Amino acid sequence: MFEEETIAVACPNCAHKNSLLIREVESATEAEVTCGHCHRTIKLELEGFHKHLDQVRSELDAIQRDAVAPKKRGASSEDDYQI
Repeated sequence: MFEEETIAVACPNCAHKNSLLIREVESATEAEVTCGHCHRTIKLELEGFHKHLDQVRSELDAIQRDAVAPKKRGASSEDDYQI
């Protein structure tokens, strides 16, 4: 779902924001990124990132389920007619 989205990783040395595709770190617990500005290696621990990503996916799934759920009886709409 988010594989083609990017996250910004700020370099602790020069503060340059480096883009990283989510699919590049989706299955990794750790990753290394080379800063595009100062060329310093940035080590990332991704456990917290994965927890947040899982939470966002769960919330989006719930929103999608609610969006396609049939309306409950008693709710009025333009198609409800009473005579």
